[in-house]
Amino acid sequence: AQPARYKTGYLESIFLVFPTNYLTISSTVNLYGTQFGTDKIAHFFQQGYTYYKIYNRALAKGLAPDEAAQKAVRWGQKTERTFYGTLVSGVYSNADLFANYVGMKFYQGLTRPVKIGNNTKPAVLLLKNGIWTLAENADLRTFLIKPFISNHLNEALNPSMFIKGLRSSVRRTVRKQSCQQWLKQYPNLSQTDLNQTLEGSKFWYGEDYGFTDSENFVTIANTCFSN
Repeated sequence: AQPARYKTGYLESIFLVFPTNYLTISSTVNLYGTQFGTDKIAHFFQQGYTYYKIYNRALAKGLAPDEAAQKAVRWGQKTERTFYGTLVSGVYSNADLFANYVGMKFYQGLTRPVKIGNNTKPAVLLLKNGIWTLAENADLRTFLIKPFISNHLNEALNPSMFIKGLRSSVRRTVRKQSCQQWLKQYPNLSQTDLNQTLEGSKFWYGEDYGFTDSENFVTIANTCFSN
């Protein structure tokens, strides 16, 4: 069985050519059946809260909800190009942007209903006699965070962009260290399935969380199935 938490060793990591990056590499966890780095938890709560504040300020200035959300998304994309991403580590992470976005939705959903796909998630907290209290019959194990967890957080399925020198190293490492394990663990997985998963990662229930496309992605589909 797979462990619920693990961290790749330096020699097996994608950062052989960027040793300093390994110092900040996050462990991988398995939460609700989805694997992702623990850095996504920080993005969810920290950058997600910044998104939430940007969103609320934009609403206060008269922007429509969709426009306010996109203003927060643009801030997130800027940070991935600079101090939270490419400028520092050489990596621009779409999965980080997703974590930021659903973190914003989490904070919105604490005090008011939020729409997730075709469903409306009730508020977690209710104001009664001037005091915030947990909603009645709220099952926090399935109600609080689980609705926001998906494979969009998994950088193997929702690919990042790497700067040129790092990209070739990542592709070699994935081909050498990961492809055989992936194909062994998921023998029925096809290149078509993986490409469809990538297409499905570009939006979250039709909402634009800021996914940035690239012709230079390093994916399981174009690395483990290529000749």
